[in-house]
Amino acid sequence: RPTTMRHAIQRSVEWFVSCKENRRYHRLVHREPRSYDEVATRKFSCRVREVPSCWVGSLDKVGLLLSGPAVLNDSLPSFTGQAVLGFMQRLMDQAGHEEVVGHVQRGVDLEEQRWPLRHFAGHLLTQ
Repeated sequence: RPTTMRHAIQRSVEWFVSCKENRRYHRLVHREPRSYDEVATRKFSCRVREVPSCWVGSLDKVGLLLSGPAVLNDSLPSFTGQAVLGFMQRLMDQAGHEEVVGHVQRGVDLEEQRWPLRHFAGHLLTQ
């Protein structure tokens, strides 16, 4: 069942004012956009694919999931704030050692580097 906008805003405001840590987290996540020097970068394009979505309680859900990937709206209603950080910590405990490949562009050179998954979440979680 969809959450009304009024209720969603009310929950957001309650979360924001509930503690100082939540306000700090909100400021970090919603900073002003940063500008980057794009002079030495190369433009690239990727395929975009529409992904259908439906509410988690919808009867159409079964048909969508059988036909391919789909987004289930409101499937994790309490997955906000500190719950996200707790999930990320458990995820890193289980899969943080997995190696991922990243590409770093320095000027016109493209360098492939490998790091543990925990490296990417390092600015959010303590090592």
